[in-house]
Amino acid sequence: MAMIALSIFFVAGVLSVISTFLLLITWRQQKENGYKQAKVTGAAIIVTVCSFLFFLAVGEPAGSDLETADRPTFATAEEEAEWVIHTVAGERSSFYDEVIRELSIEEGILETSLNASDNITTSLIQTGILTDSAKLFNELLKGDEIREVNMHWYFPIEEDAAEEDFEQVYHIIMDEETAASVNWEEFEVEDFEDIADYFWEHEIFRSE
Repeated sequence: MAMIALSIFFVAGVLSVISTFLLLITWRQQKENGYKQAKVTGAAIIVTVCSFLFFLAVGEPAGSDLETADRPTFATAEEEAEWVIHTVAGERSSFYDEVIRELSIEEGILETSLNASDNITTSLIQTGILTDSAKLFNELLKGDEIREVNMHWYFPIEEDAAEEDFEQVYHIIMDEETAASVNWEEFEVEDFEDIADYFWEHEIFRSE
C-alpha cells in the first residue's frame, strides 16, 4: 500500500511539474482556452499532495521504526513496553498529552491505554492509529514476557475536550499465537478486524 501511494505521488509530481511549465508558457492564451491548463495543473497538485499525505499515513511495514532504533537494556518488561510504544507512537500526542495513559503487565497480559494524535482527516487519524497498532502488536508480542496485548486508544471526539473527556475509539486484543501467524511485512490495516482476537471501533470511523 505504501509503495502504491509513493508511486502515485511520484507520477503526480512529474505531471505537476510539466503542467506548471506548460501553464507558464501559455499563460496569455489561458483565458481563450477557459483556463484548461490551469485546471489540469491544480488537479495534478492536489493529487500530489493527497498521495504524499496518504503515504505518510500508511508508513512503513510494521516494526520498521524499531529496526533502526538504538535499543537500550531494560530492568522490567514494563520499561521495555514503554520504550516500544514511545518509539512507535511518540512520547506525546499532537494534543501534548502523554501518549501512554496506563500500562501494566500481569500474568503475561499487557493492558495499555493510549492517546491518539490528530490529523487532517478522520480517515488519516484512523490509518495512523491502526498503523501504529500493527507495529506495536508485532513488536510487543515477539518476546517471552508478554503473551497477549489488550490495547485501548483514546481520542477527543468533542472539540477542545480535556484529556479526561477523551473517548475510547479503538479496543484491540491480540495474543502471541495470532501475532505469529501474521505476515507483518504485507499486513494491511484494513484486515485488523478479521485478524485480531478482538476488535472494536468507534462509529466515527465506521464510514471511513
